[in-house]
Amino acid sequence: MIVSDFRYVQDLVLRRRLSEVGNRLFYVDRDYTVEFRLDGLPVRFVVPAGTWTDFGSVPRIVPAWVVQRLDLIEPAVVHDYMCQVRPAWGWRVAADVLNLAMKASGIPWLRRQAVHKAVVLFGPRW
Repeated sequence: MIVSDFRYVQDLVLRRRLSEVGNRLFYVDRDYTVEFRLDGLPVRFVVPAGTWTDFGSVPRIVPAWVVQRLDLIEPAVVHDYMCQVRPAWGWRVAADVLNLAMKASGIPWLRRQAVHKAVVLFGPRW
């Protein structure tokens, strides 16, 4: 499946809880919508209010400079939710959506490739 034409539809609004439940400290405060094309067909993907995020679980093998930046928040929230609901299109499409979301966020090519490769090699699969 080919992912293309990713775009953010609205601002991401997060809420930080006063106390952590597991690693669930941050939550999406309002529905968060993105759009992309999957094999040329339009997809409107909504991360609903109340969805928790850890901004992406990162394997220790990945250097900190690759992931510890604020510009990864929006892409990570979208990918985290895809990993929670596991849409029928599968883990590889979720990784490709993450890659295009990073591009839409202005993340440089080298960092995008490092994060995408880490997700493809070590990320969740379904």
